[in-house]
Amino acid sequence: VLDNSATAMTGFQPHPGTGLTAMGTPAEPMNIQGILEAMGCKVEVADPFDVKETEKTVKRLLQEDGMNVLIMRQPCATLTAKKQKKPVRVWVDQDACLGEGCGCDKYCSRVWGCPGNTWDFKNGKAQIDPVTCVGCGVCAKFCPSGAIHVEGGEEA
Repeated sequence: VLDNSATAMTGFQPHPGTGLTAMGTPAEPMNIQGILEAMGCKVEVADPFDVKETEKTVKRLLQEDGMNVLIMRQPCATLTAKKQKKPVRVWVDQDACLGEGCGCDKYCSRVWGCPGNTWDFKNGKAQIDPVTCVGCGVCAKFCPSGAIHVEGGEEA
């Protein structure tokens, strides 16, 4: 279950988990974990930006018996980017990017699905679109060659 405190692709309107009604008045937020536990599910919460630990948790839960649910909880990077005092710059070191020879089959731009991660077809390398990148830095954690770098950023 993805819990990113946002309603995807709709302009971030309130939803049952935000603590606001559709009209914007305060309301008790729905407790996803509590609802699942009341249904008899074993529930764990992970931070999807902590890629290695989340991967371990997924593998472990797939091996356990019963109904196991993993809630991936992390505020939408689009929302948190607005709280940054100092801008974050994410960029690709073109000399370090192995391009087609990386062996990851363009994971950063083809699979990850972030609009900020694009492919420079002219140079055959990954690149970051500074207009759409929100600076979450997860792509840098996935890059097997260490070519994606994150600089700056301080939360308000």
